[in-house]
Amino acid sequence: MPRTTKKKNPHTEENEDFKPDPANKEMLNALQLLRETNESFFLTGKAGTGKSTLVRYIRKHLHKKCVMLAPTGIAALNVGGQTIHRFFKIPIRPLPPDDRDLSDRKISQTFKYNKEQKDLLRELELIIIDEVSMVRADIIDVIDRILRAYRGVHNEPFGGVQILFVGDLYQLEPVTDADERDILRNYYPDMYFFSARVFNKQKPLTIELTKVYRQADARFVGVLDHFRTGAVTVEDLQMINSRVGQTLSEKDMVLRLSTTRALVDHHNTDRLNDLETGEVIFTGKIVGDFPERDLPTELHLKLKEQAQVMFLSNHPDQFWANGTLGIIEHIDEEGTVSVRLEDGQIHTVEEYIWENIRYTYSHEEHKVKTEVIGQFVQLPLKLAWAITIHKSQGLTFNHVSIDFGTRIFAAGQAYVALSRCRSLEGIHMQRAVQPHEIISRTAVDRFYSQANSDTRMSAALDRAKAEAGYIQAAIAWRKRQFSDASNYLAEAMNICNLFDKPVYRRMLTNRIYSMAQTQQETIEKQAKRLTEQDKLMKELALEYVAMGNDCITGLNEPEAAIRNYNKALRLNPTQIEAMVGKGRAFIKMNDAHGAMSALNDAVALAPKNAEALIAIGEAALHFGYPEKAEDYLLKALTLKKHRRKVLDLLIKTYEKLGDDELYDKFRKMRKKEDNPE
Repeated sequence: MPRTTKKKNPHTEENEDFKPDPANKEMLNALQLLRETNESFFLTGKAGTGKSTLVRYIRKHLHKKCVMLAPTGIAALNVGGQTIHRFFKIPIRPLPPDDRDLSDRKISQTFKYNKEQKDLLRELELIIIDEVSMVRADIIDVIDRILRAYRGVHNEPFGGVQILFVGDLYQLEPVTDADERDILRNYYPDMYFFSARVFNKQKPLTIELTKVYRQADARFVGVLDHFRTGAVTVEDLQMINSRVGQTLSEKDMVLRLSTTRALVDHHNTDRLNDLETGEVIFTGKIVGDFPERDLPTELHLKLKEQAQVMFLSNHPDQFWANGTLGIIEHIDEEGTVSVRLEDGQIHTVEEYIWENIRYTYSHEEHKVKTEVIGQFVQLPLKLAWAITIHKSQGLTFNHVSIDFGTRIFAAGQAYVALSRCRSLEGIHMQRAVQPHEIISRTAVDRFYSQANSDTRMSAALDRAKAEAGYIQAAIAWRKRQFSDASNYLAEAMNICNLFDKPVYRRMLTNRIYSMAQTQQETIEKQAKRLTEQDKLMKELALEYVAMGNDCITGLNEPEAAIRNYNKALRLNPTQIEAMVGKGRAFIKMNDAHGAMSALNDAVALAPKNAEALIAIGEAALHFGYPEKAEDYLLKALTLKKHRRKVLDLLIKTYEKLGDDELYDKFRKMRKKEDNPE
């Protein structure tokens, strides 16, 4: 009696029994970096080392505000995420670093996010990018620019978000056409993600999983490793080419791996037409937003009894997995399909539901959530006498027939094809691989040479421990526990003195403030002037003032600027520059109450500060109070700073008041400033 599947959301399917291998040092290192640090890093490993399983475990068990992204629609669908381009709204074209649309002044016009999207970008703690081997360097730099700009953290890579890059660079490389390469080669030495300019100072830390769980034959694993790195020996070629002409049993479900989609479609169509059984068309259903280019199988799926098919889902009871092959055993009059697997079991297959999602941020629950915006309902099957080598990436089969056509034209193509099979005996080669077809990649070799560095791993953990100490010091300072603060600071600096470099001062400023705020929500709005022991907090406050100024002058984002000025004022309540900047930001937002309140605080605290007097005079004039503007601006004039600006504002003031005599007087004074005798 055939067993029946259940409709299932593929995004929730995983091996519930998986636990990290306690003997796998690299796997444990990756988890430690994610749990204990904010370090971005690259998780890699050859076929069968468990990258995908580990990522599923991370998503389920790591409690960080996280989104999962991938370079293509199908890849995003398989991991229950979004495409990089859709999440960030990146245009489909080369984006070199000097593209005007990425400049500080234009980036907010290029990427027009709504409030919900901006909130999500600001709250993110972790972004996982799967199949990063296929992501171009310029896309990584665009992500870096966007996150810095919209999070208001300009001096920290990716705006302070931890990025987990996942993939195998020895598999298929970024797909670019000739025009794209002509443009981008002027900016990047190659297209790999690690060549992005955000990594110019230091390449990302790399964790390479080395323990293979898929292939059991040690000799075959060694040959695959040589094909992976391009270090193929004569003996390796002889072993692989010994499979040329080897006949696989007709009883076996053999999958042909071809280089092009045209060859695959032609072979599948011919094999389907050769069957004498009746054809049945299963029409899928699209609900909501689900682009047809991202459909995992045909909208109108043609099947026949005895057709060879591939499953496109993971069964909740593990009867099959994504990539399992089967034969259509029976299609009854009601359209019920039964499939026989390689182990002889027969299962009835029902329709499946794929979900197209988008990410949102819930302020109430303080977490990233997924919203289903579209669904595709269809049998989780597709014809599978053949698939492209590209589409086979990440899958495993018992028997494959490899057709490289007239040439191997892409780096990684031979390795991906060969490593799809569980054993050497399961491979049939349609022709021999020639020595000149082995494509080596020096840049990738050089990048991988620094993988699993104990030194860099220790340095990352030390930085995290030191930052925790700085955060404890910040909290103690804000509680006026100066002795404890000094001890925390001394311990942190003993572990790792990050304040030697200006870039780290700003990076830590952002991190210290945001983490300290979550641990102490209630802070004093006004405090006494800080003592000498508050010197560090004053310096950190100045960094937030600079960030606020950047948001005003570069991005025209007054709301982001106010957030930075508020942070500065919480660290140093007497920070006049922050009060003035906040007032000017409220002017840009046309908020009279906010502007006058902030600037009145500044003038009350520093009645002889020219910048504060000018700003409040300008605000009074802007909001229709010329009498008040006159009072503040005349006081500013006596301080003899920014005299020309003050005179210009007084001229406008008396014009508003209709006082022709004083209007003329100050116009003459202004001309004299430009043309002194």
